[in-house]
Amino acid sequence: VTTTRPPDPRLQLGWMNRELPGLSPMNPLGMTQLQVMQMLPTAGKLGLAARAARTRASGAEFRARDVAWEVRAAVAAAFYELYRVERAVAIARETRQLMENVAAVADAMYRVGEAPQADVLRARVEVARMTEEIVVMEAMRQVALARLGGLLDQSFDDATPPAALPLFPAELPPHTDLEAAALVSRPMLLAGDAELAAADASRTLAYRELFPDVEIGLQYGQRAGAMGPERMGSLMLGTSVPIFARQRQLPMRAEADAMREMAAADLRAMRAETRALLGAAYAEWQRARNLQRLYRS
Repeated sequence: VTTTRPPDPRLQLGWMNRELPGLSPMNPLGMTQLQVMQMLPTAGKLGLAARAARTRASGAEFRARDVAWEVRAAVAAAFYELYRVERAVAIARETRQLMENVAAVADAMYRVGEAPQADVLRARVEVARMTEEIVVMEAMRQVALARLGGLLDQSFDDATPPAALPLFPAELPPHTDLEAAALVSRPMLLAGDAELAAADASRTLAYRELFPDVEIGLQYGQRAGAMGPERMGSLMLGTSVPIFARQRQLPMRAEADAMREMAAADLRAMRAETRALLGAAYAEWQRARNLQRLYRS
């Protein structure tokens, strides 16, 4: 909003033609003046500045949305890691139970002389090893719970129920459709588009800085006269003169060109990154789907 307004006006109060050292007004030149000056930018500079500010603000909003999606993805990854650890603990306990049964059978057979003592020792060592793995994985579950709780700003403990997987779609849209949707809807890319638009507006504004700005002023003066106070007014018009264009306005153009090129390069890099991340995620999903089908069959 502030960029759509011209610069603040300047207000001046002057006591003109005073005698020294008493500062009394000289007759008939001494007077009191009140002057108001207002600079008015030309060539649509205010509109360009406003457009650049709006698009930058929009880009910041899109970046905030992208951060929210990043946090959401981190929460999902922490949740699935918790689920994996819990399933590993459950499988390890089942395996240990099987090994305990094997150890009991080996011990019974050893007692009747049908199995060597080495089988009993190996079974007991395996049970101990499985117990050690369970202790390690239970500690990993605590770490996964803490990581998930930190991302959600919540507290989890041993009383937290096990993670349950949601229903997943059996198929995904084609890779080309997902890529097209990502390129037009990812908040980071929308932020890049907004920042490029802001850079374009700033570049146009920089090229118009050579256009002189107009300054308009009103002046009111009053002095004592023979017939009473004498009042007078003045209207003033002025303009800026870009005599230091080589050191000021022209470098601003070069800077704006460079900023525009940087914004365009960042946008191209973000689009390439989006394609790469989407391709890797899609390939990982296909691998997981194929392995799941293989294990089930």
